Amino acid sequence: MEPVEGTLVINIGDIVQVWSNDRYQAPLHRVLASDRAERYSLPFFYNPSYDAEYAPLDALTNETSPPRYRPINWGEFRWKRQQGDYANYGQENQISDYRIPRTASS
Repeated sequence: MEPVEGTLVINIGDIVQVWSNDRYQAPLHRVLASDRAERYSLPFFYNPSYDAEYAPLDALTNETSPPRYRPINWGEFRWKRQQGDYANYGQENQISDYRIPRTASS
């Protein structure tokens, strides 16, 4: 996607994707350097307590739109994610690892 001049891009992150039951998708974050234009980046991360549990919000789930994720403990998720951040300890943990498998009838 090409940048739009004068705009602000906000990466909502995995928690909003889970809360919204996939209504809002968190993009994969891959920064590509460019020698054609200046780029300003101001990352700000606001993380919950490591004890926090999160799941799709009740207001966004029902019989026709059941929860797509199991409850997730932030500390567990973050620990597994950081294992792939700095060293090769196996596959990097993704939010999709917490999806509830669907059967053909669901």
